[in-house]
Amino acid sequence: MTTFLKFVHLAAIAIWSGGLFALPFLFWQRRMLEAGPELDRLHRIVRLVYVELTSPAAFIAIGSGTGLIFLQATYEEWFSIKMVL
Repeated sequence: MTTFLKFVHLAAIAIWSGGLFALPFLFWQRRMLEAGPELDRLHRIVRLVYVELTSPAAFIAIGSGTGLIFLQATYEEWFSIKMVL
């Protein structure tokens, strides 16, 4: 169970990070487009990346990380310091 949750956590963090990395580049492309079908297409892509990929991945990453805390009983000092940093 713990191994599966670790995999889910790492995969969600990867998707979350990738989405956060891609969004500024997608917004940067917007400045070169005028109103029309291409701008509408880009808007749909940005919305898909943010609403349907990045945000759910963030919730899954936080939830699975919280689950891992309780499954592995990480109540040591090092873990608290790690979370603060």
